[in-house]
Amino acid sequence: HAREHDPRKSSAARVQTAAARQNDDEKRAAALFAECFHVAPYGRICRIGESCYLLPELMPDVKGLGVLRGGVLLGDIMKNRIEPSHALFMAAHAEECKGIVSLSHDSPALAAFLHGEEISVDGSLKGYVAVACEGTVTGFGKCSGGRLKNRYPKGLRTL
Repeated sequence: HAREHDPRKSSAARVQTAAARQNDDEKRAAALFAECFHVAPYGRICRIGESCYLLPELMPDVKGLGVLRGGVLLGDIMKNRIEPSHALFMAAHAEECKGIVSLSHDSPALAAFLHGEEISVDGSLKGYVAVACEGTVTGFGKCSGGRLKNRYPKGLRTL
């Protein structure tokens, strides 16, 4: 006995699944933000393509207008997690960050970080943390076991 195929049901189911996935990704992005910062997000979190953005609260719908960047890239969606972006940390003030590695301008650790190397850090730091030079956030990395794995963009690294 063959079942009838109703294309409206399969289309509606796909839309519902996509909406649920978008909602889950936005929740993951909000959790990542709360893990990294003391403050609430400055706007609304929105999934666009395979990335999550932090958009201004009062930003109108710009679909079809070709807007290049309407907010701050919060991170990229990788499997079941969000990988934070350099832009997210660059938009933050050092005092807003839960975890921070503070370095002086003449520190060999800062030179190593800007070169793209792993650096030694306080063993109590865990997860994504900001790296600041004399109070100004310059990038971020992921801490584990007293080491900071560098997430500084390759195109910005010094030689």
